[in-house]
Amino acid sequence: MFQIIGRYIGVNPRGLTDYVGYFMGASVFLAFAHTLNRGAHVRIELFLSTLGKYRHWAEKLSFLISCIVVVWLSYYAWMNVYLSYSFGDVSQGLDATPMWIPQLSMAVGFSLFAVSIIDHGLRLMITGDSGIAAGPDVM
Repeated sequence: MFQIIGRYIGVNPRGLTDYVGYFMGASVFLAFAHTLNRGAHVRIELFLSTLGKYRHWAEKLSFLISCIVVVWLSYYAWMNVYLSYSFGDVSQGLDATPMWIPQLSMAVGFSLFAVSIIDHGLRLMITGDSGIAAGPDVM
């Protein structure tokens, strides 16, 4: 909308499409933890329901694998931010935004997701219930 209005008033916002992409990426990564807490992630419920008495162990294994993967992704997301900052990496758009700024939302989002996965995994190990809400109703 700003770009359309800017065209009529003679203002050319530089790099606006790049910023839209950054904000879309930030909205995805920052929503991971909340989506997990609401039970809206695609889960392997159909597979787990067929395991019967082994379901509890499969859930523990899946949370363990998830913890490892998400912590690993979080670590490398932060390394990506650090390297972009230390090299002075900028976007190739007209605005030349320092890349560590939009990458920061990805690193924070992965870190929040890692904390959420670890929390639910530990809760599953200790109490036997992960505390993840049932998935949203399909309309």
